[in-house]
This record gives sequence, C-alpha cells and structure tokens, in this order.
Amino acid sequence: MITEFIDTEGASDHNRFQAWRTNNQKGTCLTIETRTRANLHGVRCQHFGSGPPYYSAEAGFGSLTSERKVCGWESDLLAWARQNGLTVKRCLHCVRSGLVRPEPSGIDVPQGVEGTSVPSPRNYWIIKAKPERNDFTKYPLRGESGRWYTSQIPKAWRVGDTLFIWAGSPMLRVIGRARLTNPNDGFDHNTHHFRVEYLTNRIDGPTIATLRKDPQLRTASFLKSGPAGTVFPLTSEQGSRMLQLMAPFPESLPSGASKRPTATAVGAGFGTAEDNRKVERAAVAAAKKYYEAQGWSVQSVEIDKVGFDLRCQKGRQVRHIEVKGVSGSGCGFILTQGEYQKAASDGKYELCLIELALSSPKITIFKRGEMFEAFEFVPLAYKAVRAPEVRGAVD
Repeated sequence: MITEFIDTEGASDHNRFQAWRTNNQKGTCLTIETRTRANLHGVRCQHFGSGPPYYSAEAGFGSLTSERKVCGWESDLLAWARQNGLTVKRCLHCVRSGLVRPEPSGIDVPQGVEGTSVPSPRNYWIIKAKPERNDFTKYPLRGESGRWYTSQIPKAWRVGDTLFIWAGSPMLRVIGRARLTNPNDGFDHNTHHFRVEYLTNRIDGPTIATLRKDPQLRTASFLKSGPAGTVFPLTSEQGSRMLQLMAPFPESLPSGASKRPTATAVGAGFGTAEDNRKVERAAVAAAKKYYEAQGWSVQSVEIDKVGFDLRCQKGRQVRHIEVKGVSGSGCGFILTQGEYQKAASDGKYELCLIELALSSPKITIFKRGEMFEAFEFVPLAYKAVRAPEVRGAVD
C-alpha cells in the first residue's frame, strides 16, 4: 500500500510521516524532487535522523514533508515511479546500509518464479550539435569517444545516461545515440566539457516534423522555441519513445570504415525445434503467471501473428507482451521482422525475457524502447534467389 505525505495549507504531515516510519521499519519512501525525478530512501535513512525514536518537528530539524513523500515497500514504489514517468535515484547511504537495494533493483515476484527485474532506471537527454562546430559526415562512430561542451552542467545527469544527438539547422533531426562517460571533463572560457561514448554510427533519424507530431515527444523542451541551449532533458517515457522511433533507421558507415563484428549470446530460437518448443511453452506459462499475479487479465494471441504473444489488460491499461525464453542464462534471442517492426512502433509493447525457463525462471522486463538500448540486433538470415544463367559457359 502506498501512502503520501506533504505539507498543505499550513498544516504539516511531518508527525504522521514520522509515525509511519516508526511503524514500518523496513519501509522505503520517495522524496519527489521534480515532475520527473525522485530520491529513494529507507525509512531509517540517516538523512532523516537515526531512530526510533525519530526527531519531531519541534526538535529543530524542520518538516520532512515540505517536499512530497510517497511511502511504501520498495517494489511498489519503483512500480509507481515507472507508471508516473519518474527517474529514481537511490540514496547511497541507504544502499551501503542495506536499507534499499542497489541498481538494478528487483520488483515483487509471483510465487513459483525465482526472479524478476527491470532495467536500471536512467536519465535521457538531447545534446545539440551545431553545423558550424561539428562535421556531421564524420560522427557519430560506434565505440569512439567524443568531447562535447555546454554552458551549464545539468545537476541530474550521471555516468551511463543516454544521450540522443540532435543535428541543428538545416538538418533538424536525430543523428545518433551516445552514453555519458564523464559528466565534467573540464572548464574553460565559460564552457563546461563532457565526454561521451558513441553507441551508434550516423543515423538519419526522426525529423523535427515527426517528433512534433508524436504524442509523447511533442512536449519535449528541446522542440520548443526559447533560449538557446545544448543539453535538454527527456522524461523516461520520452526517452523510451525516442529509442522506438530510432530503431527502424539504418546506420551508415563513414567512408573507409568497416562494421565491427558483434557477438551474439545463445538463446531463444538457437536450439533444436523440439527444445525451442519446450522452452517457448515454459516461458509463456511463466510470463502468464507473472502478469496474472500482478493483477493483469492475460489473453494469448500467439496464433494471431500480431507481433507479440500476450495481450494484458488492467482497467484502462493495455500492454502487448512479447515473450522470449532461454534455457540457460544467456540473453540472446531471435526476433522475426514482424516482431521487430512491432517493437519499434507499438507504444504498448513490452519484452518479457525469461532465462532458465525450464528450471528456475528469471524474468526481466523491457518496456517500449528499452529493448533497443539493452540489445544490439544482428542480421542472421539472407534471402537467396537463383542467379541469372551465364551464357557461353563451358562444361
């Protein structure tokens, strides 16, 4: 059960919050910083005073509920944060003390399923490249490092955040993706520098016209007219949607470059036909059990060939679940072209990856575009057509 506390109209919820902490020693709470960010603490966090007994408002520490507090069990709070588009940052003191789990964090597991997890929450950003300072023909190049600049370092960003590269006028489109590797790489001439690792080659991705028509991205700050800037935040929903929109666009290679080979882990679809059927049946059964335990109504649509396996509904919420199972702990699997296109276009899409499907199923959930960030997709099949007959050949 989730309980909220916040000072309103001059009446403080501070004492009720303290009472909740006393009665829920193993509980956790989110301090809501902004509409898109929250901090996760254990209720015994030293930031709140060591206890019990806990400090009262009269002790001189002020009210702890001047900022909104959302309280409950850790798994419930993480699910609540995802549903509300919040990026959660864990209190390091609480992680070291064992009051909250380190990233990636698990969520409640239905009985009979050994493990369930979601990708670690992260921040998403737009970084703008200007034609007069950047040569768009030479980057981004997958695996290479780049040094960028901004007039102001965002307080919320951290190593590992996802950066979408935006090409300025006259291109006005997304041309690649990178990972933040050094948030502060020096300061000179009123300019802060930071370093990134490019995760793609150049992509002629979604244009400004496409993004302004998208229901989730049209409200993004980087698309609005206003003061110039180089770094702009995206919500987790907007970041996932951007990954979806970028997926169908092929990567180009700079002149003279060669594509680097990519290793593929053994997984779903790589075994014998009989073994694959056994793993698939076990994986779908585990997925159904998991979603039903979470309160979803589950309908199997595998035979309908719609690009996913399960249709889940809870009230007005609808999710389209693609289930991929592996017998071991490898995370490789095969997607058909139809499944790939569905994942790239369907805002309700969710990948349910089940490892150890035949023994102790472990479930990992990837929502919307998160799949395209977690995996690299490698072409495995080619269409063969008969070559034209060569006239004049000698036997």
